[in-house]
Amino acid sequence: GAQCLLPDISSVFQPNSSNDNIQSITSGDWDVTKILSYDEKRNKIYFLSTEDLPRRRQLYSANTVDDFNRQCLSCDLVENCTYFSASFSHSMDYFLLKCEGPGLDSSPSTLEDKSD
Repeated sequence: GAQCLLPDISSVFQPNSSNDNIQSITSGDWDVTKILSYDEKRNKIYFLSTEDLPRRRQLYSANTVDDFNRQCLSCDLVENCTYFSASFSHSMDYFLLKCEGPGLDSSPSTLEDKSD
């Protein structure tokens, strides 16, 4: 099937004026392949990205306010794994990170607590 690539994630703010202010949360020569979740309590968005190489999918978070700081949550977490999928708990306190390959005979899942 077709794959939708989201080149950048943008954030729309409505300040006290009548004009909307659009700011890019992500940018660069890579793609956001899937937006997974938004944590309103922590002002973070979680997404899969090809940032390090096009054939890889790593899990990232980015602040949606202030500096839009981005962090790779799956990079170097599991040896020989560079393609991940993830899902989040309803409370956004936990996520399930699944290694999709390459190089593993099985696909173990890791439950991570991402609370501050």
